[in-house]
Amino acid sequence: MITIPWLLNEDAALKLKLQGLTVSDANMANRPVPVRYRLPESEVADLTFPIIVISHNGWYPAPERMHDGYAKLPYAPEGYAPWWFDPVYNDDPNYVNPVDGTNVPDFDPHDSPYWSWYPIPYNFDYQVTVYSRFMHEHTIPLTSTLAGYNYLHAKYGYLNVPQDGTKRTLQLLGGPELQTGKDSNGKRIFWVNYVIRVFSELVPEIAQPVLANLINLDLSVYEDMSDIVPATLAEDRALLSVGLGSAWNVAQLNS
Repeated sequence: MITIPWLLNEDAALKLKLQGLTVSDANMANRPVPVRYRLPESEVADLTFPIIVISHNGWYPAPERMHDGYAKLPYAPEGYAPWWFDPVYNDDPNYVNPVDGTNVPDFDPHDSPYWSWYPIPYNFDYQVTVYSRFMHEHTIPLTSTLAGYNYLHAKYGYLNVPQDGTKRTLQLLGGPELQTGKDSNGKRIFWVNYVIRVFSELVPEIAQPVLANLINLDLSVYEDMSDIVPATLAEDRALLSVGLGSAWNVAQLNS
């Protein structure tokens, strides 16, 4: 079984989703807004502003989404090769699909070679906090941007996880909640808190059935085309006992 960096993939995907934002102020146009995970020993006064800080709120099984059964996975788990060719995923814009002569991705979940017991659904909860020194130049523009579809949308939130090519549900559970205060150096600071939930699955051991390439059929049992009658069965003692009204071919047997 391949070791899958579960949890780590979702963490990396969330950080990637929030990266690349900028703000402008009197000192700098297009000031980049870094994204980092909180460390227990980090102090707010040691940070550069503005900044987005992510922290973990817990990893919980989701019984309301659990199912039982054995099924084909509609995606390639991280660590397993995809069975389709996507020019974006495979970083080859010049690829030409040999089936239709185009570079359109040929993804079909029904063609997946990966089978497993139903994955165990989990909810990954995070807190996202936006810290800044200036309300109008930093806090308000960032809050406006994060409310958009591609970030922490209140209705259509999603999270792309490039490691396995999946798009996960991202729920906004709380926020944006504005708070103000001062850091340990006495400087004013603004922060906006969000609580979000990302859907995940703990994938069990993956099975990859091997397709048969040779089938041998023994047709000798079909050489005798005559009907089997009760007398034949009794004579060959091939039938030891039958119940009332038992049927064999076109003849009726009675005990």
